[in-house]
Amino acid sequence: MVAAGAAPHHTFHVFAVYPWLGLLRTGVVDEPLRVLDLCRTTPALVGSVGDDSLHVSLRPLTWSGRRLERGPWTTREVRWRQDGLAMLTAPSPGDWVSLHWDVACDRLTPRAAATLDRATRRALRAVDASSAAVAALA
Repeated sequence: MVAAGAAPHHTFHVFAVYPWLGLLRTGVVDEPLRVLDLCRTTPALVGSVGDDSLHVSLRPLTWSGRRLERGPWTTREVRWRQDGLAMLTAPSPGDWVSLHWDVACDRLTPRAAATLDRATRRALRAVDASSAAVAALA
């Protein structure tokens, strides 16, 4: 996988080490796709801020039947605070945040959001290239 572009990043671990991608390839889709999408660290753009939740725009993962891909931009409600506890100060509309399991974990600069997105794309390319190589051996 290193030759295919793998890098030591949480997203690569989620895509390549955990069994979820393998389950997708067997035809079990809904739960593995949900777990992969929620567990990866995802950049999201804040649209609105509620007491404990945010409405954000992000690119969710999709499954083509052969490849894991980033889907079109969509909105999602996520938590930024629970029971008065948060990992970041109140975000504002237009801020970039990182998400993990639909929780806003940190505020990101636009550059950091782009870097996180690039890491996701790189991990997706690496697992796709690796999958193609394994399929060619079969």
